[in-house]
Amino acid sequence: MRIINVPIESIENRYSSLWNTWFPLEFIEEKVGFTTIYPQPLTDKITKGAFLDVCGTNYFKALQLSELCKKLYDGDIKDGDVIFFHDLWFPGIEMLAYIRDALGLKFKIAGCLHAGTYDPWDFLTQKGMSRWAHELEESWFEFYDAIFVATQFHKNLITENRVVDERKIHVTYFPIYPIEYPKIEKEDQIVFPHRLHAEKDPNSFDYWATLMEDDNWQWVKTFDTCPTRDKYIETLASSRIAVSFAFQETWGIAMQEAVLCDCIPLVPNKLSYPEIFPGVFRYDNLREGEHQLQYFMTKSGQRAARIPLGKTKLNIIEKGTSAISKMVKIMRSL
Repeated sequence: MRIINVPIESIENRYSSLWNTWFPLEFIEEKVGFTTIYPQPLTDKITKGAFLDVCGTNYFKALQLSELCKKLYDGDIKDGDVIFFHDLWFPGIEMLAYIRDALGLKFKIAGCLHAGTYDPWDFLTQKGMSRWAHELEESWFEFYDAIFVATQFHKNLITENRVVDERKIHVTYFPIYPIEYPKIEKEDQIVFPHRLHAEKDPNSFDYWATLMEDDNWQWVKTFDTCPTRDKYIETLASSRIAVSFAFQETWGIAMQEAVLCDCIPLVPNKLSYPEIFPGVFRYDNLREGEHQLQYFMTKSGQRAARIPLGKTKLNIIEKGTSAISKMVKIMRSL
């Protein structure tokens, strides 16, 4: 087996640039041959969009598909190879199924699925795309050979809303490494590490900041104050507490990065969060969350959080650093 590695474009404030380092290193560690398809991106910023730049990512994906079609034409992709996508929500990917079936080839198609229109809070759904993407997603699921998701919650979300062979969906966690998270002296600071979009509910952060106004504590939204990833990580590392109010979360990268920077997390008791964070860090409603946050703002609350925070951090590292090897093992079995 050889992996044809199809990354997400490296975006300045996204983890895709880190993945584009981690995946090749892990493929080498796993002793699996690979070729990476990485054309010149249109942009490394998100000017219009949420998870990725709308025009930029379609431009980049179109170039990747062109290279894949050329490799198939030239016979550079063999039977038994796996075309692996860092993001399986990939318009035009049906070209590969067309070529595979028309020519009787036996390569496989696998990759990571982050979200889709089966999630009512996803950016695509909010833009009305489910009216045409519902059936398209089911068509894709029909010819995918392996779908990697981070949590059981995400797998359930797919199977409950789309027709799909659930045996194809593998809960592998998603890669997240602790290698670049610095140690900085903590400040009395509460951070909101998410995008400022409706599905992350930044308004509740503003409400708590007003409700619990304290001259000794700073309330920071990273998307307002952190123009670079280095500044984002520095802000997490200097904060004591990170909070989430998300309506959509299939993985929870921001809150996990906060934990790796030794922030005490406070998250809703729903979505993917119960699979990652113990009950001490979860709240059922805003009133309960207010009381938990007020406790974590005290010295005794911070001391009490120390042991479960350490265990949560170790769990994130263990799962995140083994995710790629799990994916490789599954791809070898296809």
